[in-house]
Amino acid sequence: MWPLGPDAGLSTEPPSRGLAQTLPRTAAARPDPTYLTVGHVTRDLHPSGWEFGGTAYFSSLAAQRLGMRVTAVTRAAAADAAALAGARPGIRWIARAAPATTAMRNTYGSGGRIQHAPVVAAPFETIDLDGLPSEFVIVHLAPIMGEIGPALLGHLPRADLTGLTAQGLLRRVAPDGAVHARGWPDARDFLDAIDVLVLSSEDIAVDPTAGIEHLRRAAVGVLTRGTLPVQVFADGGCSEIPVRQVADASPTGAGDVFATALFVNLQRSGKLGRSVEAAAAIATRWVERRWDALPPIPDPR
Repeated sequence: MWPLGPDAGLSTEPPSRGLAQTLPRTAAARPDPTYLTVGHVTRDLHPSGWEFGGTAYFSSLAAQRLGMRVTAVTRAAAADAAALAGARPGIRWIARAAPATTAMRNTYGSGGRIQHAPVVAAPFETIDLDGLPSEFVIVHLAPIMGEIGPALLGHLPRADLTGLTAQGLLRRVAPDGAVHARGWPDARDFLDAIDVLVLSSEDIAVDPTAGIEHLRRAAVGVLTRGTLPVQVFADGGCSEIPVRQVADASPTGAGDVFATALFVNLQRSGKLGRSVEAAAAIATRWVERRWDALPPIPDPR
């Protein structure tokens, strides 16, 4: 676990004040910057067809673009697993077998996002983590629809930094496929096992009080709020970091890209405030330009 320094001093001071030296620098010297994502890749359904999506997908590709060597444990139908490996080479996709891949449909309107999940693959079992290296630089728990349970936490590889994007633990699927918010009864188990929790205002909209409590209990909690400043909870305080205003040209995946950029920058620099600022800038560019917002995939030669 990442220790918070005695001079963290997080408060409601102006952005970046008190955040610059919160965590120790450990990553820059790592010769093999490994990144593990665990979560279901999805079929994102559109009127014209589908494309791959889900936090595990967007975060794996973003981490690769940011110079990490990525392993992704997911669950998918055989044909989709083969398509993943062919379309996104350079990432080690470990796709556990499923009759069908989790499918999601996102509809955006004036009232926000409405989601349907007509297909949900089975949750992970501890055996699904067998064969992984014993240590990664970053482990990213990236559930999309409750596929990671507390039993998995004791079987995770060691990591310099373990991050959780918890949106998928705060959802349930109705019999008609409609996605609804749910409570997080096993939050304590997860918060005791991770270093950084990332949530969005959408994730905690049904019960903001409980959501803020989760963020405060985490070693580091980060709340994204669309065009409002990002809130950072650490060492008993809360600071805000503004984001650049931008039209929501393509918001899908922006939160996943933000979290990945945060984990990578924080692990490399140990500077929480600057890492949040960098992640917010990258996520804003993502909304405007999708993959053009990220650096090209590093040449392995």
